[in-house]
Amino acid sequence: MELEELKKSWNALDEHLKDKELIKEEELGKLIGHADKSIHAIARLNIKLILISLPVLVLFLLEVLLHGRLNPIYIIIILSWIPALYWDIITTRFLQQTKVDEMPLIEVISRVNRIHRWMIRERLIATAFLLILAVLSFIYWQIWQYGIGIILFFILLWGAGLGLILWIYRKKFLNRIQEIKKNLDELKIIDN
Repeated sequence: MELEELKKSWNALDEHLKDKELIKEEELGKLIGHADKSIHAIARLNIKLILISLPVLVLFLLEVLLHGRLNPIYIIIILSWIPALYWDIITTRFLQQTKVDEMPLIEVISRVNRIHRWMIRERLIATAFLLILAVLSFIYWQIWQYGIGIILFFILLWGAGLGLILWIYRKKFLNRIQEIKKNLDELKIIDN
């Protein structure tokens, strides 16, 4: 009699554990898929930004060459735009090479943390660069001589540009990175 009860409880426990394992695999699959999708969404956004900036850079260079307008502001823009474009290409390739479902979890977490650090530094550098460019533009075009209205418009224009860039970084990059990190933390918990 005890043997029959032991078999029944063993079978019940076995069925219970099979259900748990199935849920765990489904959760793992969803989290891996979501993290992979988010990483590649950031890479696609980088590609879009590259594809937008390439024609703008070409048009900018053509305008400089055709009209002979090579002032210090244009030189600074050209000298910073090209390395920034190169950096975006490197970042995009790094993101595309991050395969959540093929790499060990520790390596994926390390790569996502590295991208997060890169994004924070990139945002700080972009902010500093825009502020320096705004000050140099203010001085080069001697904005102060046109009156308070033009000065306020100049500040509003540069402030809106800076705000837009910071919003894009926050909304499109850093929030997604935080979401990926959260998914990877959940994967770590489930994997253990």
